Amino acid sequence: MFPATFHCHELTIKRKQVIYRANQLANGFYYLEEGLVGLYRITETGKENLLRVYGRGDYFGYRSLFSHQRYHLTTRSLLPTKLQHIQLRSLDQLQQHAPELLKHLMKEVCQELGDAENRLSDIAAHSAAVRIIDAILHLFQHFDYYPWTSREIAEYSGTETQTVIRLCRQLKQKELLDPTSRKISPVDFHRLKSYRAVLAGDK
Repeated sequence: MFPATFHCHELTIKRKQVIYRANQLANGFYYLEEGLVGLYRITETGKENLLRVYGRGDYFGYRSLFSHQRYHLTTRSLLPTKLQHIQLRSLDQLQQHAPELLKHLMKEVCQELGDAENRLSDIAAHSAAVRIIDAILHLFQHFDYYPWTSREIAEYSGTETQTVIRLCRQLKQKELLDPTSRKISPVDFHRLKSYRAVLAGDK
């Protein structure tokens, strides 16, 4: 998969295991073969904010390599996970031996920055209910093989767990979430998007 000149180390990660922590020295980047990984900001009080989720086929941990800085955030597996850790000393190795991969990662950096800007503007522009529904739509549409919890949806939407629980109860009453399930289980994404648009004042 990767050039023979790269030092790749396969890792098998248990569920909820930390892969790297904020302020740790960066040493290459990761390719996710199986499983699910969350990118977290952990506050001084210990509160976690789930900023991004990586699934099968995703790369992560490369921004710190680009900037020659320590990791700014923490990653942890959400499921049992298999990774390739690609150890590099510099970007010159990528440029020389895998220029197409370098281009791909640069595009990913730009995409992630755009996504981060959009989420920041959403926090200012939208209510907690809209942000929660946005989180449900994104997480369940992109990573439907994981049983997302109220706590994780709260972390991703920048809200409180109790707020998510209350809204999900209302969504179950409207049958936008499965009312027969104790878990969060969207029934119809199209109807859920339409309800979100009403809440946001889009129609």
